[in-house]
Amino acid sequence: MRTLGDYHIHTNLSNCGHSSATPEAYAALAAGESITDIGFSNHMWDEKIPGASSWYSNQTVAHVLSIRDELPADTLASWGVRVHIGCEIDIDKHFTVGMASDTRALFDYVLIATSHLHMKDFTIDRDVTSLPEIRSILLRRVDAALNARVADGIAHPFGVLGFYDRQDELLGGFTDNELIGTFRSIADAGVSVELNAVAILDNPGSTDADGFSVEDKRLFTLARECGCRFHLGTDAHRPAAFCRHKELLAFADACGIREFAALEHRR
Repeated sequence: MRTLGDYHIHTNLSNCGHSSATPEAYAALAAGESITDIGFSNHMWDEKIPGASSWYSNQTVAHVLSIRDELPADTLASWGVRVHIGCEIDIDKHFTVGMASDTRALFDYVLIATSHLHMKDFTIDRDVTSLPEIRSILLRRVDAALNARVADGIAHPFGVLGFYDRQDELLGGFTDNELIGTFRSIADAGVSVELNAVAILDNPGSTDADGFSVEDKRLFTLARECGCRFHLGTDAHRPAAFCRHKELLAFADACGIREFAALEHRR
């Protein structure tokens, strides 16, 4: 049987997760999507790292790991899907990654969000609006994520929250060589690149005849040519947003991506 996972799913443990977003609710939908593995990656900032924003302050390690209390072994056996407990961590405006190295071992996998630029004065200074400066910040955030050596995947890379209305201009300003350098670094680190439903499907900008973003196709095709690994992530915050894998697979096919990584703990 083909293994196909969705590793970017939020439950009601995330501050932005819907009350209906329970592990069981997602597991019930997995078979219909041909998903064999689901990964819960609630937002987190490690309390060992100073500087959490007020939004992150209650989304601690213990809070995120409390999801295990919702996953009794006898129930898991009946779900017919493999469950992985991850988290989505962030990087502040000083390029500090929100996880201590020894915390990494507590999770099956870790996603780092390099493009959460909607959190003004936490991930980016409020007065930064110049696209060249934003491009530079994005590349530095990827470097910070890789240098921290805790990431298994990069969440919604270059799907820039806070700047979706300028997405084409923002992404179009990256040269191929800039992107190739970044994607080769990601590939060399063995870190997976996420195909994210919200970034790719909901905010496409200018599209080709197939309905997919011209710029996203350029980016992910370059990533494939650089040897990157890929994983799927619906970034669902409620069960109704989970059933989008066929669309994501169609986008992957348009980029020549045929294989997908399994994000499992690399002890």
